[in-house]
Amino acid sequence: YREIARANGHPEWEPEIRATFARVWAEEARPGYWYQDAQGRWHRR
Repeated sequence: YREIARANGHPEWEPEIRATFARVWAEEARPGYWYQDAQGRWHRR
């Protein structure tokens, strides 16, 4: 995530890039897959 932010000239974007990847990854997970949200709660897809 750090390298993506740096490559775009905005190292301060790292937290947002990390959160975006996590959100999309959870949204695209297979049904039945467990994931943890930003507040630390577990959910089953």
